[in-house]
Amino acid sequence: MDDISATRKLTTSETTKLRSLLKSKLNLANADDKQQAEEDASDLLDYTFAMIANGKNVKYVTDELKVCTVCSMCIFFTLL
Repeated sequence: MDDISATRKLTTSETTKLRSLLKSKLNLANADDKQQAEEDASDLLDYTFAMIANGKNVKYVTDELKVCTVCSMCIFFTLL
């Protein structure tokens, strides 16, 4: 399953549905700053869709998002 990638450009409808599905899987309810959490989620989803549009496979996308999450946490804790 990790080697699955989009074989064509997603339609606007497909992109909207997938974005909604992925966003529903994010846990934003417990965020201290809900507006910032929404913006961060939107940024990650934009990046995800750019990778999908560029033909990246599931493994690449998930690995890249894990790196982004870890880097964001490092930056956050450095700023504290």
